[in-house]
Amino acid sequence: MGPAYGWMLGIPDGASLALGAVSFGVAVGAKSSDAWLPLAGAAVGTYALGAPIVHMAHGYPLRGLADLGIRVGAPLVLGAAGTGLICASNSGACSGLGLAWASVFGFAIGGGVGAISAMLVDHLVIPSDSSARWTARWDGKPIVRPEVSALPGGGTVGVGGAF
Repeated sequence: MGPAYGWMLGIPDGASLALGAVSFGVAVGAKSSDAWLPLAGAAVGTYALGAPIVHMAHGYPLRGLADLGIRVGAPLVLGAAGTGLICASNSGACSGLGLAWASVFGFAIGGGVGAISAMLVDHLVIPSDSSARWTARWDGKPIVRPEVSALPGGGTVGVGGAF
């Protein structure tokens, strides 16, 4: 559809990181406990929606939706995993007030790793040009592919294809 626009994906990502850093600084130095919230909201919104909008504006709505799913899903999944890891490593820490702190710190660390991972996937895996990886079409020739998967209680074997 046009020239590469990958460099444009860095603009909302950089803005979201800058807004997040300013929000953290305001939260640490503020006398009012809620002064950082609008900045944090802007950081999260820019992170989640900025790059998907860039994909969509360049005529790639499916890339935008995939990017949005990764940017929302990765921090949530890794944030929950971070909370679980903190609870698992400290047997008595996940009850009462300990659960609240484990949730906050585990989700912050895991969610942060998820957010950075999503940015890297967007910049390194999802193409930002009209590369053949995303625009290849089936040429009409039959394709047969074996499929095997192992599961804890057994497995599956099959054949898939296009004819």
